[in-house]
Amino acid sequence: MAKQKQVKKSPIVSENKPKIEAAPLPLPSGFWKNQGWKVAVLLVVGLFIYYQTANYGYVLDDQIVITDNQFTKKGFSGIYEILSTESMTGYFGAQQNLVQGNRYRPLSLVTFAMEYGIFNELKPGVSHVINLLLYILSCVFILRLVQLLIPDKKPLMGWFDMGFAAALLYLVHPIHVEAVANIKGRDEIMAMLFSLLSLYFFVLHYMYGKGKNYLYAALATYFLGLLSKENTITFAAVIPLSLWVFGGDHRGKAWNSLGWLMVVSFAYLMIRFSISGVPQLDQKITDIMNNPFLEMKGGEKLATILYTLGLYIKLLFLPFPLTHDYYPYAIPIMNWAKWQVWLSALLYGGMTYWAWKQLKAKQLSGYAIAFYLITLTIVSNIVINLGTFMNDRFIYMPSLGFCLLLVWAVWELGERWNNAQKEIGQVAFLSIPVIAFAFLSFIRVPDWETALTLNQSAMRVSGNSARANSFMATALFNEFKETQDVAKKRALLNEAMPYARKAADIIPKYYNANLMMAGIAGETYNLNKELTPFLTDFEQIIYRRPDVSFLTEYLKYLNGTGPDLNQMMTFYIKVGKTLMAKKGADDLKWAVHFMKLGLEIDPNQPTLNQLTGESLNALGDSNQAQLYLSRVAQQ
Repeated sequence: MAKQKQVKKSPIVSENKPKIEAAPLPLPSGFWKNQGWKVAVLLVVGLFIYYQTANYGYVLDDQIVITDNQFTKKGFSGIYEILSTESMTGYFGAQQNLVQGNRYRPLSLVTFAMEYGIFNELKPGVSHVINLLLYILSCVFILRLVQLLIPDKKPLMGWFDMGFAAALLYLVHPIHVEAVANIKGRDEIMAMLFSLLSLYFFVLHYMYGKGKNYLYAALATYFLGLLSKENTITFAAVIPLSLWVFGGDHRGKAWNSLGWLMVVSFAYLMIRFSISGVPQLDQKITDIMNNPFLEMKGGEKLATILYTLGLYIKLLFLPFPLTHDYYPYAIPIMNWAKWQVWLSALLYGGMTYWAWKQLKAKQLSGYAIAFYLITLTIVSNIVINLGTFMNDRFIYMPSLGFCLLLVWAVWELGERWNNAQKEIGQVAFLSIPVIAFAFLSFIRVPDWETALTLNQSAMRVSGNSARANSFMATALFNEFKETQDVAKKRALLNEAMPYARKAADIIPKYYNANLMMAGIAGETYNLNKELTPFLTDFEQIIYRRPDVSFLTEYLKYLNGTGPDLNQMMTFYIKVGKTLMAKKGADDLKWAVHFMKLGLEIDPNQPTLNQLTGESLNALGDSNQAQLYLSRVAQQ
């Protein structure tokens, strides 16, 4: 039999096989028709909690960005200067570099300038309403984003979906009151809003197949977020992570988004560095109010940071009591012997492990914790010194991770709860924090009405903060200046002085505390004409901060009004001797300075001339010293 000829088959060349792109997900239609009532609920709840702010004025840092900012108050003509300078230049007149890393957050200032340009005057009520509307809009995009990222989760009772739950929790959380009720907090709100918008457009482009315009919109909104506040840069990690966890067959696009985000981030940093300079992370900040870790030793800084990170977790679950002031030493200096530090370390270690484990399984719980940790990094004081121990507004962005985690827990509870009425129970369970948070937010908002109410609320929580005590004294002093009633004036001064004293006791070199003490002492003397307590207060201030200019100004005024001259001379001699005894060059210079004030009363007073001459000799100025010593010799 003849052999059959075998025919060789051509091998399949796999590399020539066209790559099959994953089909876009079907985009749910009719958002406003089907979800519009949920948006209405968010609007009504937001207005109910925050409507009061429409009647409030400016407080706290509003003066830096609005009322005392020369660029903002130029209106539209000031926008170029806002965009082309460091963000505190309009307030200080020049870049000061008072805090580590400088600040370049022009976009919220641009909106303030636009408001001023439109109304040609300051309109705090309008600014408050804009803050609230932007906040509610952010919650609307949380609603929509969660629905797009997790479309397969069944709504409870047919309507209570994860997106609505997360948006509602975020809307009512009391930790956000500071960002919304303080007009300056618009930088936080805009950064979060534009970050959410960027994620939204990326999701529509990569997961739902929307065109290139959506990619461009994603990049543009990300850039606007960076111009609002630099913590937007954490979304360069959040956005790819979101696509990787929830993208399904589209998760490979996470790398594409990361590449685009890196390009925009690089462009932003180049602009920022060219305008405000490259941050000097090793810059020595010597003002404790801009560097709360200044006087800490060894591991105290890290221990204190860990303690504050633990407090953030506590405030997310139990946001009461709240304060706007966490300056030294509202937060005590911690060390590694404190159990709170180790508890916080264990919590964050456990959260990191859980997030890693759950992210590998593409679980919402892992994503929620990762979102919190990623967005917390830049405001943790670990990467950069923020100038204060902590702040409510610092976790405005990270708190969304907490809201998502709580929502996940409720849905997970339903998976394990074998009961016909379980969905009603889940909604009821979630309603507890929603109602509690809404109530706490509602009663927190009035604290932001005026500087006085704000500082009164801070004193209930931050009684050991030098800044809170000083600001309380300042608020009362400003009330003193406004009233014409003498009895009320006296009462306000008496109320203010203990706060100023406590601030100076907490941080003796704190300039503002000593300035307030001097101002209150001076006005009290004007009312009572009691010289002894006045001189006692001034003496204490001189030993701590002789550079408070009001001291010299008021003593010169007092010299010319003719009080008890013998008592004044005794005061100048005592101050001179005490400063000389310290033997430092600066102390000797200030001793000469104040003794010369005494010599304005009586140029021939022998003790003052002798001490002044000795001080000048010690400073190496023998010629000047001889002028004063010769007066003694001639007597």
